[in-house]
Amino acid sequence: EQVASALAKAHGLGIVHRDLKPENVMLVRKDDYPDFVKVLDFGIAKVPVESLSGQEIQTGQGLTRMGVMYGTPEYMAPEQAMGTGVDHRADLYALGVMLFEMITGERPFDAENVISLVTMHIVEPPPPLSSRLPAGVSLPDGVEQLVAQLLEKDRERRVQTARELADRIRSILGTPAPPSAVAPGSPPPPEVAPLELPLAASPTAHAVTAVGEHGLVVAGPGATVQLPAPRWQGELQALRRDLEQLRSRLPPPLARLPLAVFPGAFAALLLLIVIVVASPRGGTAAPAASAGPAAPAAPRQLLDEDIEKASREGPAALEKLQEQFPDDRRLTRALLRAYHEARRPLDAIRALGALARQEKPERGLLADDLVLQVIRAATEGPPEAADAAFTLLEGSFGEEGIELLYTFWTAKKDVSEKTRSRAGKSLARPEVKERGAKGTQALIDLRVMPASCETRRQGVLQALEAGDQRAVPLLQALTSKRGCGRFNFQDCWGCLRRDNKLNDAIKAAGQRPPP
Repeated sequence: EQVASALAKAHGLGIVHRDLKPENVMLVRKDDYPDFVKVLDFGIAKVPVESLSGQEIQTGQGLTRMGVMYGTPEYMAPEQAMGTGVDHRADLYALGVMLFEMITGERPFDAENVISLVTMHIVEPPPPLSSRLPAGVSLPDGVEQLVAQLLEKDRERRVQTARELADRIRSILGTPAPPSAVAPGSPPPPEVAPLELPLAASPTAHAVTAVGEHGLVVAGPGATVQLPAPRWQGELQALRRDLEQLRSRLPPPLARLPLAVFPGAFAALLLLIVIVVASPRGGTAAPAASAGPAAPAAPRQLLDEDIEKASREGPAALEKLQEQFPDDRRLTRALLRAYHEARRPLDAIRALGALARQEKPERGLLADDLVLQVIRAATEGPPEAADAAFTLLEGSFGEEGIELLYTFWTAKKDVSEKTRSRAGKSLARPEVKERGAKGTQALIDLRVMPASCETRRQGVLQALEAGDQRAVPLLQALTSKRGCGRFNFQDCWGCLRRDNKLNDAIKAAGQRPPP
């Protein structure tokens, strides 16, 4: 709850941390509270520099670029892992990973290499919180739902603000809000003379703990530093004083108007003067402009023509568009094609992961020729692209992904030995096999090597229940009572002779067409 409250302060300033993790949350003693939270290390934070400094920043591009990842992979939000634009909800995803870890003692996703780990964040559904708890351990009502909502791949479905998260935690625990660095309605902090930090001190290991009229209060090792207020803040206070003086000189009815009315009224009067002066003499007067606030402009729509134009210019132009429209499926498909044509298999697989998430309600994505070309190019490409492609097939596409892995494993041509072997290793993992259809699970159990007789029996029972014609040759091979022992005269699969299940499975599977 304290971490969420600290993020609410930062997010209120437009600051996104982007590297929230346990190492960046410290517990310190404050007054009578031994575990007072400080959120540290805003070293790669996304900061609205122009707003905070009051200076115009002349730059040809933003602070971050599409396709560049910032952060720690174990706690990285899907949109951050794909290198697309991030907002404050990326921090809430990271906090969801931390909350999962605090409750269960382990993170929701772990992998042997960074590429696989990042891809899991993009495409792999998080495990239920209760599945990682010891038997007999229960959670307060609402905890599992809250963690699952924080770990949503689609940021529109997550908890939307840090303040909402803090409120929900307090509601679950039934506790009042604890004291914070700056309580609502408290007086501004006293002015503090700026302190010079030693050059050896890390400039990023400081936490924003309060925001007030005097600037940002930053906590560091053994010291509290008062940064000067941004220039716009002083100018705003000076404008307020001037308006107060102007109002005091007006007649009583006008002097009672709210202060916020005066800038708008002055702007409307100035606009009217400009219209009158600019109008042609003797012409018809233009209708008076409304003195009220202007209606907000309608949000710009992304047109097919925009995507076609960017596609002709190449991936960089499409990436720039995606910063504005991160959830547009047409744009993701265009990026997928552009990356594939530019022979960038890893970027293409990341785009495919995003597309799989966007089109999840739709089936048959793996039947798309472009998608199959992207996957084949990645599996036969550099190791990091192959890792990402196999992770995607193992988790994101459900039964269709397992079916394609089986196709790779059993292919006689057009697939390299490297890809066949990798597909076989994937399907040998129980958690991967179980995502396949029952018929495909039967085929895996009938083929996987090395295998015990009980493994083959499991395949026979699955084939009896849901096997199709593809299983018939494999089942018939099990009817032979030779092939093992010193001279290959012994029965390899004696456990299958207990009953007539094998023959029943051959008959049942032969009546079912393949998918």
